[in-house]
Amino acid sequence: MRRLFDPKNYAKLVDDQYRYFLQMKLACVLLGCTALLMSVLNLFTKNWVMAAATGAFFLISTVNLLLLRHFKRMTTANLLLYEIPVFALCTFFLVTGGAEGFSPYWILIVPTSLMTLLGRKRGVVLVLSIWVMSILLLWTGFGREWLQYDYGPVFCQRFPLVYLVCGLTGYGFETSRYLALKQMYKTQEEIRILSETDRLTGLRNRAWFQERLADVYGVKTDKDKCEALLLMDIDGFKIINDTYGHKTGDKVLVEIAGVLKGTFGDDTLLCRWGGEEFLAYLPTCTAEEAEAKGNEICRRVRDVHTESMDGQPLNVTISVGVIVIPDGAEIAAPDAFIEADKQLYTAKRNGRNQVSMKIEQ
Repeated sequence: MRRLFDPKNYAKLVDDQYRYFLQMKLACVLLGCTALLMSVLNLFTKNWVMAAATGAFFLISTVNLLLLRHFKRMTTANLLLYEIPVFALCTFFLVTGGAEGFSPYWILIVPTSLMTLLGRKRGVVLVLSIWVMSILLLWTGFGREWLQYDYGPVFCQRFPLVYLVCGLTGYGFETSRYLALKQMYKTQEEIRILSETDRLTGLRNRAWFQERLADVYGVKTDKDKCEALLLMDIDGFKIINDTYGHKTGDKVLVEIAGVLKGTFGDDTLLCRWGGEEFLAYLPTCTAEEAEAKGNEICRRVRDVHTESMDGQPLNVTISVGVIVIPDGAEIAAPDAFIEADKQLYTAKRNGRNQVSMKIEQ
């Protein structure tokens, strides 16, 4: 029981699958204990049929709880072990009257609990099934022949209506919860994307790149291939800012980011590393392919026809430092970046607008 009320568990209740799993465990415990208590009370009052029915429900709840603990997730078997006994017990209560006609009132709390435990779709199906059953038993001559308890006309008329109101209330609560969580998921996703994206260029940012690189660096699916880091820096970007203004500099950054997006595939990690620097990680390539990709970037950036905010044409170039890590090379990601940075400055010293590459041993 202590695990059911662990704050760490309840912190994960925004996940519907986990919520249904945890709540079903709690329901099995509470309903099982209630059924056991009712069974014992019925034994004392010598109501053997009610004692047997509630005792059976206790056993089924126990089996359901054991299955939940074994599989550690909600399964179809768990749902059926809840739905079928609940429907059968509600029918039994209504047909027999239970304990002197009181037991059918337990049925009125079923809709809200069903929606919470099963969700709207399965909850609605079971709630409507019980509602139809109550109408057939209380409003039709055929159904009344099955009744073993002499209900008054007021009870027969109003019970299905009161149950329907309870069902609509449960549906309304569950729908409001669902819509609130849906909006929360949407907001969380928007915040996550904003936190991972560079506002100006639309590329992923440095924090995202570092986190993703930690997951994939060194994990090669093809042992005959290499992985590579490409560090790219716009040539003379400070001069562009100082001469034409920061708005022009921002315009250049956006256009170069668009070129890089179109150059790299979906399997490549690409980000704005900072300032006028961009960083890309190729998870599977050869040294020749990495160098060719760097040269392609230089060519495509060189072919960009851009201009300043006042219409003056600009010739923009980029330098690329490439570090290639073959299979078996032992170099950590931070050290690989340092080597790529060294190659970038080699390209700058050699005249810019070119690629400098090193293959790690």
